[in-house]
Amino acid sequence: QEMSSGSRLQNVNLKVRKTGIQRVTYEALVAAGINPNATLDKFLLTQRGVQVRIYSPARTLVPGAFFEFYGEALDTVYTDTNVYQLQIGGRGSAPIPEVNGSASIVPMPPASYTETFVLNRQLAYANYAPAEEAWYDTSMLAFTALQNWAFPFDLDALADPSAPATVELVAWGVTDWPQSPDHHLVASLNGVAIADEIFDGLIEKRWTVDLPAGTLVNGANALDLTLPGDTGVSWDLVNFDELRISYERSFQARDGRLKFTAQGADFVVTNLPDRDIVVYRLEPQGLRRLRNVRVTWNGSAYSATFAGHSQVATY
Repeated sequence: QEMSSGSRLQNVNLKVRKTGIQRVTYEALVAAGINPNATLDKFLLTQRGVQVRIYSPARTLVPGAFFEFYGEALDTVYTDTNVYQLQIGGRGSAPIPEVNGSASIVPMPPASYTETFVLNRQLAYANYAPAEEAWYDTSMLAFTALQNWAFPFDLDALADPSAPATVELVAWGVTDWPQSPDHHLVASLNGVAIADEIFDGLIEKRWTVDLPAGTLVNGANALDLTLPGDTGVSWDLVNFDELRISYERSFQARDGRLKFTAQGADFVVTNLPDRDIVVYRLEPQGLRRLRNVRVTWNGSAYSATFAGHSQVATY
């Protein structure tokens, strides 16, 4: 957080680098030289001039108290940091509404939701990019002999290895020789072929493939990319850009939190580290904070049971 104070109204910049619920404490404001001695109806939060709702269980921000808001990080070529402006002492933001989150008597809540894993490290920049996105992962060069590159990654809480899963691979052809073709790329995921294509020129290529049951595993997985070097040109240059995998994941928190989008009457989230559990629902009508969330201990971690929504919503 980057904070500065003025004479009458105090203005605070909050930097958001990860989308989700943000919690700002009394102690954080004081440590930054801000005097938060005001009622919450004097806290105005905006983002580019648009008011952002906030929630606090306290009427006044006192030691131990906090307020929360939903903050969205940026996803640009240059930065992931989004800046929110907090003004203390004037007109305040509207509160985030609370709704009843008591679970119904549905005996079998959904067992999984669709998660999208993204390997998009943006390690290098190219001013010759064939698409709008100029950052890529790895430059791969083969002369007239086969070359192979491995990209390991981990998946967790895989709900069912036999459930449908989809992979999208993005790569660029770079070299553009007078003769054709320029490129030959072979791709496999855990040994299952997902691409084997000959193509030409400076171009972005996308492959979308439905994976056979059992391809993905919990834990270590690997994407293998191969340039056979067999197109007849002096060398073949291809840039690996990104990998996306959509798969069914269990409702299991990671690092003490979980974000998912789904439709259902009730949900149960497991693997939570303590009882201090907060649940928000982003539904078509706006952001809601759920009260009456049922928290239980299973011997090794906590779980939270709460009401869903009749429409698709993000939690």
